[in-house]
Amino acid sequence: MDSRSRWAEVGVLALLVIAIGCSGDDAKPRAKATTSVPTRVAAAKKVTMEISFDAPTLLAPACDAAGACVYPLSRTTTRVTGSLTGKTVSAGAGAPTKSNGYSGVAFHVFTGRVNGCGSGTVAWTEFTRSNGDGNVSGTWTIRKGTGTAALASLSGTGTFRGKTDPDSSGTSTAKGTVRC
Repeated sequence: MDSRSRWAEVGVLALLVIAIGCSGDDAKPRAKATTSVPTRVAAAKKVTMEISFDAPTLLAPACDAAGACVYPLSRTTTRVTGSLTGKTVSAGAGAPTKSNGYSGVAFHVFTGRVNGCGSGTVAWTEFTRSNGDGNVSGTWTIRKGTGTAALASLSGTGTFRGKTDPDSSGTSTAKGTVRC
């Protein structure tokens, strides 16, 4: 046997050893190729709402020794028309401000229809401030995951402005964007 054929046999034997060694059960699997699948993000939809609310039910205030008070309230008769159509029930609290107005926060549960999204219920939070003349303004936020049915993935944010009557009933116009 010449030296070339001897080296050929050694090469074939080496390849067999490598092949057998790599085929054992304890061999580490190769990393799988990953593919990038784009996630679909819902397009933002502009919304407007006309909101009409009756006077709230005031509950017992919580006051400190110096007389600073927070006034809890609830509403069960708020009507919503426009891009969102339905009603809300809400509860919140507010405190008087130096300008004879108030600032507060409320939690609303909306039941109805959102144009382009569907029907169900969804919760939103609202931060409100008013002046002594009955002008009211604020922001609203819907967090994804607070809804049911077709509104289960609804999220959004916006602002509102309106006017309250002496009994705290009134109307406001809200604008913003939602995603569903």
